[in-house]
Amino acid sequence: ALDTPLFYFFKDDRPADGIVVRKERRKTLGYPGERDVHYQLLTPDTTSNIEFCLMELPPLCDLRPHPSCHVGEEVAYALDAVDIWIDGVRYQLHKEDSVRIPAGAEHAWVNPADAPVRIIFALSPPSF
Repeated sequence: ALDTPLFYFFKDDRPADGIVVRKERRKTLGYPGERDVHYQLLTPDTTSNIEFCLMELPPLCDLRPHPSCHVGEEVAYALDAVDIWIDGVRYQLHKEDSVRIPAGAEHAWVNPADAPVRIIFALSPPSF
């Protein structure tokens, strides 16, 4: 009813200790039901106007049954080849391609490969 994941109400949004995020100290985020999809917060916390994350999709992962949609704009950079569906249109991203996902656009990632893929994305305002 609130269009907000349940974990949002239990997360720790206290400001981080400083402005640098060390690789080994990244916070792990996620949505219920996406156990194999891993998100790491690359910003110290979610209290600023932008959120920067690393997403890893397992091999042959298809998130189309559960597309995302949020009020803010998103920009993503594919570290590996991956497909994204935006408002029902498929876009094939090659390694090191980027994409802007308009605010309110329904979108879902698909990893057709036999290996994990990684995507870096920024959201404004934060939605995790």
